[in-house]
Amino acid sequence: MELQEWVDRVFGQAVPLDAPRLIGPEEICGANQATLVRLTEVFEHSASLLKPYPDEALKQAFWDLGSNAFLALKREDIEWALRHRLIRSFETLFREFFAARCQPTLGHLSEEGSPLKLIPSGLA
Repeated sequence: MELQEWVDRVFGQAVPLDAPRLIGPEEICGANQATLVRLTEVFEHSASLLKPYPDEALKQAFWDLGSNAFLALKREDIEWALRHRLIRSFETLFREFFAARCQPTLGHLSEEGSPLKLIPSGLA
């Protein structure tokens, strides 16, 4: 699967957690090396690759990723250089994507803001 097709499948649509899915997140975002490679590419180029997707779909995708894909960071059978590159790509994700996309509001005070403010605290 090409990167853009993978990005479309992962970030392209919001699906409620309790809705039946034809393909579960673990099938395309498994805790494996291929997922880490794709995520690293996405995070390093997040401003452009994630721009077309609505916040609600992105929020759901980050929830899905947080429940499965990031477990690969603990896998010692995956080369440390790749895991380290993904960890370093979080800086770019936050600087170029979240900082530009999220309003400066305080979500814990129920101020209006982007759905992206409600993704798992381990990611944002």
